[in-house]
Amino acid sequence: MKRILTFLFLVQLFSISGQSQKLFTVNFTADMGKLKNFNNVNGGPGKAVAGYQDAGVKMIRTHDMTACDYMNYSQFWKNGNLNYSFNPTDSTLYNWNNCNIKIDSITRFGFVPFFRFGISFSYTKDTLFTRPPYDSNHTTFSKFSEVCKRTIMHYNNGWAGGFAKNITYWEIWNEPDGGFWHGDSVSFYKMFKEVGDSLKKNFPDLQIGGPGVLSGSVVSRRQWVPAFIRYCKNNSAKMDFFSWHLYSQFNPYAIAVWGNYIRTMLDTSGYAGTESVVSEMNIDLGQNNNPNINSPKGAAYIASTLISAQMSKIDKILVYRGEGIMNMLNNDSLGLPNFTWNGLGFKSYSVLYNNTPNGIEAGGSEFVTGEQNARKDTTNLMILAGRSDDNKSCSILISNYNSSSNSCTISLQNLPWQSSGTVTVTKNITNNLGNFFTQSTETISGNSNLSITVNNIPAPSVVLLRLAYTGDLTNSEAEKKTPASFQLAQNFPNPFNPETIISYQLNQKSHVTLEVFDIVGNNIALLVDRVQEPGNYHVPFSSMKSKGLAAGMYFYRLKADNQIAVKKMVLLR
Repeated sequence: MKRILTFLFLVQLFSISGQSQKLFTVNFTADMGKLKNFNNVNGGPGKAVAGYQDAGVKMIRTHDMTACDYMNYSQFWKNGNLNYSFNPTDSTLYNWNNCNIKIDSITRFGFVPFFRFGISFSYTKDTLFTRPPYDSNHTTFSKFSEVCKRTIMHYNNGWAGGFAKNITYWEIWNEPDGGFWHGDSVSFYKMFKEVGDSLKKNFPDLQIGGPGVLSGSVVSRRQWVPAFIRYCKNNSAKMDFFSWHLYSQFNPYAIAVWGNYIRTMLDTSGYAGTESVVSEMNIDLGQNNNPNINSPKGAAYIASTLISAQMSKIDKILVYRGEGIMNMLNNDSLGLPNFTWNGLGFKSYSVLYNNTPNGIEAGGSEFVTGEQNARKDTTNLMILAGRSDDNKSCSILISNYNSSSNSCTISLQNLPWQSSGTVTVTKNITNNLGNFFTQSTETISGNSNLSITVNNIPAPSVVLLRLAYTGDLTNSEAEKKTPASFQLAQNFPNPFNPETIISYQLNQKSHVTLEVFDIVGNNIALLVDRVQEPGNYHVPFSSMKSKGLAAGMYFYRLKADNQIAVKKMVLLR
């Protein structure tokens, strides 16, 4: 009771004093499904092995590893030109040594390769290497298809003194709409189909896709991407995943905007089962002097982007890069992790994903949507929460990329933790107010409802909260008990300024909409529009999201299938 009163006092103090404090809610019993695997990178691990391991890196893409380029491990190229007499089935015409070293450097330390067929950045200015890998008659790509097939056989099936690496993802080419392909677009479409269909025929259980298209082809609506997908559809090309890149989007939520655009294009073209993979992502490419690169704002950008992507229809992300250009991890010193600012933003997400992989409902994020806002450095304050399989751990990631808030209070609801147990709360804060990365720990009593306040986190800041409970859980049946009725509660606080919490309960699985209206019936905000399971829900509403709201009375309406409830709330100024 004392803790709840303290929470109410904090909310009232915020409402009265106008302090820039943000209110978040986390509903422990509102299951949002498994979090997505976004803790993957390009390049490395090189001399940053301990950093990669500590950062929780899962998958490493082989792009820009020249030893893994097909002309370096096969004699398809000879003396700077295509070798038309090359027999791709002859194992003596391959030299795997350098590529083996690269792949071994990935797998030996527990990482998974994401193998890219094609050429690296260092060759893009050389038209010899960027010419299409035609066969001798210049019309087919059967030899290149066979090179790709033999590469998979070498690393997965032991061919030519190979291995059993069980590499699953194989990407055909990289940025063919840019400097990596000097042939015409249609010739690339044909190559992609020839290689993809051949590999799927021989390895039906692997993930074969591509082509890693340019960020500009996605965000500027150039015709390359629609034309490529249309060609694949019209020619029944196989494609397990479609890979694309995203740069120069200073609104972290842009990844969700463009991710949903790509998803819609794939779905409407008959590729509903094709994964959407962002095989390169960062703020900007090749501009290490950019103030957002390797800075506290870079850390918040990475964290906010990965949180935003959880809200999108993207399946996998590989950040560019783990080390080297636009790196997140510096070389290790004596085997100890040496993170850049951006690496700390990445690590904060990875810790949450690896330790508490079950997403739970977290409300209060502030972000700006729309393609017209994708490149703008605009409001973005995000929250993501997860719980462990045993329900004894909870992680909360907050990224304050760009907002007026400099502190926050998180209200955790419906925890299965008893007052007889204890909760260890670890706070990790990444910003330029502390010594690069600060950590503090405290122990509090368990409770079904807790509130935690974090101060001194002005934008840009990243906060990772880890809660570990020791003690008995509440009765599992009581925890899962379905509410007896459909009910909409009075918002709290009320009156409010600028934020309030709207709570409701569902007694059956329903399609739910929660909307806010002004006094004459104009729709102000759509807060919820999705199917939800029975349970208790807490949704924040901020008048800051609807600029220009005047003081006065407003209505909020809850619809759950055929059940409707309406209540009043008052905004103060």
